[in-house]
Amino acid sequence: MGTETTSPAVGERVDARPGMAGLSRRLARAARVVAAAEATALHEEDLDPREYALLTVLIGGRLRTNQLARVMSTSGTTTRKLVDALTDRGLISRSAGRYDGRVRHVELTPAGENRIRNARAAVADAVGRLLAGAGFTDEAMARLGVLLDEIGRAPAPTGYALRPPPE
Repeated sequence: MGTETTSPAVGERVDARPGMAGLSRRLARAARVVAAAEATALHEEDLDPREYALLTVLIGGRLRTNQLARVMSTSGTTTRKLVDALTDRGLISRSAGRYDGRVRHVELTPAGENRIRNARAAVADAVGRLLAGAGFTDEAMARLGVLLDEIGRAPAPTGYALRPPPE
């Protein structure tokens, strides 16, 4: 009788927690489904997901453009393009730094505050409909929220700056 070996091949990684790879894929798939529902709702609010993310970050108060780029994990060029577009639409404003005119602060305008409030409500409705359509009860949605909050409290990977979500 031969014995079966379960030893990994040389150089092969061993999953210390079986099922984690599958869980990771399922979480990523769920995130894509939710992101698609969000993108559809945002399109109706005349925002794209990157613009929505930038406006959401600014709910916490004004930031320097370089801080905004770091929090959003985008390049300075990408951030400036977004800031330019949202400024042109009157949703954010820029101002020079008090002590250094080269520094640019960015903040929501009243129109931007209104747009982000409406967009957040539209996204919440879209995600609520998505979950209800998948059979989630109010209790299950509340539990999912608790679990996602627990995941969200995990430390960010090195090199990523995460800002707490606005309340």
